[in-house]
Amino acid sequence: MASDKTSIGLQVNSRGISGDHVCQVGLGVRGRGVLVSMARGSHTTGTQPFREEFRLRKLGFEYDEPKHFYSCQWQWPAAVYISIRVFLSLYTTGALITVCAMNSTYTILRFLTIWTYILLALHFTVASVITITHHIKRPRSKNCSDDQQECKSRENPGFVDEEEMGRIQRKQPEGSQKDSKEQPEDKITWYMKLSWLLSDIVQVFSVVVTVIYFTAIYPTLTVTNSELFNDFNVHAVNTVFVLLDAAVCARPARVLHLVYPVGYGLVYIVFSVVVYGVSGTVIYNVLDYSQPLYPAVTVPGLALIVIPLLQLAFYGLYRLKLRISVKLYN
Repeated sequence: MASDKTSIGLQVNSRGISGDHVCQVGLGVRGRGVLVSMARGSHTTGTQPFREEFRLRKLGFEYDEPKHFYSCQWQWPAAVYISIRVFLSLYTTGALITVCAMNSTYTILRFLTIWTYILLALHFTVASVITITHHIKRPRSKNCSDDQQECKSRENPGFVDEEEMGRIQRKQPEGSQKDSKEQPEDKITWYMKLSWLLSDIVQVFSVVVTVIYFTAIYPTLTVTNSELFNDFNVHAVNTVFVLLDAAVCARPARVLHLVYPVGYGLVYIVFSVVVYGVSGTVIYNVLDYSQPLYPAVTVPGLALIVIPLLQLAFYGLYRLKLRISVKLYN
């Protein structure tokens, strides 16, 4: 009856492109008309309280939106995003093979540069495979290039406007809603967690490698043009690529994940100590253990200052992406 009026208030905990957030949803039903309003949670606009990043659970890799590991942050055609992923994978793999072919494998495997570049190529390859696999599995109608409006709501609940929410509600058949216990949220897979871990490490250490190379090593080098090209590939292009990766992908970022690049750095320090103890080889001047002052300054400086600042910078880039995407597509 036209005079009937029902109002329903819901608070929905969901996972958006930026992690946990709370959305306030109000439904007003008058007769046969449906009025839907949605107040978006703070995460969708990038205003989540910073202190939330320091909860213990943020150390882990639990995340309920697998699509963020194979989706573009921006509403680009799927073919464009896949092309970027494939290019990054092929380029870094080719550059790694070239560097290994032109140098003694035994010698270059001592360097932090090569360790990090191997992980970089592995990360881009894993991310490329994840992206291609999931885009092949998805129905064509779900591609961003085919249905932009549905893609908006699928990529980020914060992009769902009132008209779209109304359309979704009207399309949903009666009785289709089930108890949340019967339909548990999707979890990311182990290989998505691997991709996330690799990205945490390489995005920080690619910048570290670039800065150390151009401030402490490059000014003293005398190399041929071919060697210079390879050096730029593994010491400069690497940082360009991780910035591109961070800018276009929808993968989340967490401040406490700084422990993983710190752990990676400590593993390399132990390796350099073993190499020095066994053969007396000094891999880098800043890790010359015959002059303890150098490593005594370098190691704590990286672990306590440089790595945390870089992790914060990439987290800041992630939050900035969310704000821009809401401004562009909301």
